[in-house]
Amino acid sequence: MKKISFFIKVLLIFAVVYLPAFPVYAQTSRGLTVSPPTNDLEMKPGEEKRIQIKFYNNSSESLVGFIKKADFLVLDDQGSPTLFDTSPENNKYSASSWLTLSDERVAIAGNDSFILTVYIKVPETASGCTHYAAVFFEPSNPNLGEKQTKTSVAFRLSSLLNINIAGATCKEKAFISKIFAPKFMEYGPIPFELSVANRSDSHITPKIYVTAQNMLKKSVDLKVLPSVNIFPDAIRNYKTELGQKWMFGSYRLLVNGGYGKTGQTLTSYIDVIVFPWKVTLAIILAIVVIVLLGKSLYQGLVKKETVLEEEIKQEKEEIEKLKEQLKKRGD
Repeated sequence: MKKISFFIKVLLIFAVVYLPAFPVYAQTSRGLTVSPPTNDLEMKPGEEKRIQIKFYNNSSESLVGFIKKADFLVLDDQGSPTLFDTSPENNKYSASSWLTLSDERVAIAGNDSFILTVYIKVPETASGCTHYAAVFFEPSNPNLGEKQTKTSVAFRLSSLLNINIAGATCKEKAFISKIFAPKFMEYGPIPFELSVANRSDSHITPKIYVTAQNMLKKSVDLKVLPSVNIFPDAIRNYKTELGQKWMFGSYRLLVNGGYGKTGQTLTSYIDVIVFPWKVTLAIILAIVVIVLLGKSLYQGLVKKETVLEEEIKQEKEEIEKLKEQLKKRGD
């Protein structure tokens, strides 16, 4: 008991001394939202434009932080933007240097909002098709003045800017880099995965649907995949399911889609066999048992019928003999 009491005291001392020192400012920022989350703009080289971005503080506590700008790229297959404080070299999609922010440090009261003005100036020498930048809020510890907390970098609420250069000739090229479904399944629905790689000069938003056809080429299910942006040099992964639990036979999953301003297409297919072999085997075994039982019962009935016929025949013969004997006695 003394050891347990000593251990509890140590835990209490640790909680009182150390836990208040852990910053929690990133957690209190979870009530923050931004509008619009994405800005699609079309601008000419040399053109200037002003837009507004609104940050909402949905929590009851005030938030203090920095408003910053950065370039971004999409590096995963889920479409999550990665922000770069220092843009990678030779980033032909960079646009953060085109932005000027009206404010750099803000305080947003609880249940209030802040409107940021962003000034955009496209260089006269701007080339390429689309350029990308992000404007984001990064919370800070108000007790540390201009110094940011370590946890603040874990939370960056961003509004993404997609700036299309008007009149630019854009290459549109995308393809299905992966299509997957199990070759054989016992039960449905059929899990389906699709990856689309974008090698265009700009982001695309393909419209894709997947159809499941049975052996008679009849459609049994249709799924429309989410319409999401796929950024240049990025891959986007889609997942869905087709069909029901009880399926039987060969199925073809057909992919049809389109993207871009010039009507580019995406097509592919994969074949899957669904066969509930355990249930089928159980049914076959049940049928065999029923047939064997029926055959056994039938043979038993036939045998009994044969025995009865023999007994009846013998009785008839005996009756005939008795009749003959009685007739002789009567004579």
